[in-house]
Amino acid sequence: MKANMNRGLAAGIAAATLALVAGSASAGISSSIVHIEATSALGTGSIDIINNSDFNNGILFTNLTESVDITNDNGDVIATLVGLNVLLIADPVVNMNFAVFAGAADTHFTLTSTLLSFPGMLDPDARASASVSVTDSNGDGAVATGGYAGGKVFRSFYNGAVAGAGTVFSSLVDSPVAVPDGFGSEKASEESGPGFEVIPGLVDSMSTEFDFTVSAFDQLAGTSTFVIVPTPASVALASIGGLAMLRRKR
Repeated sequence: MKANMNRGLAAGIAAATLALVAGSASAGISSSIVHIEATSALGTGSIDIINNSDFNNGILFTNLTESVDITNDNGDVIATLVGLNVLLIADPVVNMNFAVFAGAADTHFTLTSTLLSFPGMLDPDARASASVSVTDSNGDGAVATGGYAGGKVFRSFYNGAVAGAGTVFSSLVDSPVAVPDGFGSEKASEESGPGFEVIPGLVDSMSTEFDFTVSAFDQLAGTSTFVIVPTPASVALASIGGLAMLRRKR
């Protein structure tokens, strides 16, 4: 009888621990899904894409179905956000796809994802990838240049206090990406490595950012994915925490 009670208690603790670990997978985001800023000879303008929904089964998806003009203080159009969709997964993953169109002057863009926060993971694995495609829209050639060191177009960050800041995990996609002429397109892409890489220490937030300049009246489309995966050590740490909470309650 006592053995059965012990086995039942152990099973109950295990189940409760699993529930606690599952509950700890909740994630939080900063105020906007994406912050977009455009600057040219016409001035500076910015927009914030907001999603007031909660995560549904660990997923939050935002899809922009109409183009949005980015204007200066006088209402002059600096650039246009042609399309955008963002997939956030609480596990966690940040995935972003977008297209922007430069106005009447060469235009500098920054697109910063939300800061996705989550319960701390110890020594997790991570991987990032990004690609851009530049399109000549008026037949005189097109070029995009990255705004990060070495001309890189994209960065992924972790453990930042705000989005677009913190420790850099990867700087990706070389530039310039150029179309000589003829209404064509040119693509460039890069991954952080052939596989997942360990981030040493405790990690509890992540974000991504594109930074580039596009020639006047031309378009750039971009896509990126940043994934962080808990290691067995992280899962064990969460399990120990769950058991400790149960002991304190008894």
